[in-house]
Amino acid sequence: MARSPSGRRLGDAGVGRLGCLVRLAILAAATYYGLQILDPYVRYLRVRDAMHQQAAFGVTLTDQAIRQRLVEELRRLGVPKEAERIRIERPRGEKIIIWLEYREKVKLPGFERELHFRPRVERILWRL
Repeated sequence: MARSPSGRRLGDAGVGRLGCLVRLAILAAATYYGLQILDPYVRYLRVRDAMHQQAAFGVTLTDQAIRQRLVEELRRLGVPKEAERIRIERPRGEKIIIWLEYREKVKLPGFERELHFRPRVERILWRL
């Protein structure tokens, strides 16, 4: 078969480009799916960070004040309402434990999964 000036066989024109397009389509789909699945995990980390922040104020704030601040943050982050059932304990006044539980659904074309999150924070209460 005859060859082009670039060295390719003349009958193979465009074959390399099709392979590149297929790879780009696979990369785009993987990126889309990955970002959709990653979003609830990033939100979970932000919830835990907010819980750590509020636990740091456990010496000066009441349980109700901590709960109210966390509910505001959960709403801002777009976490499901069931997460607003926040539990706070202060065993013997030595530490504070904050935890909650919620589920998020990830719906993608051909894929649906329910993720279950249980963030929990425990911090020693230092009093001067």
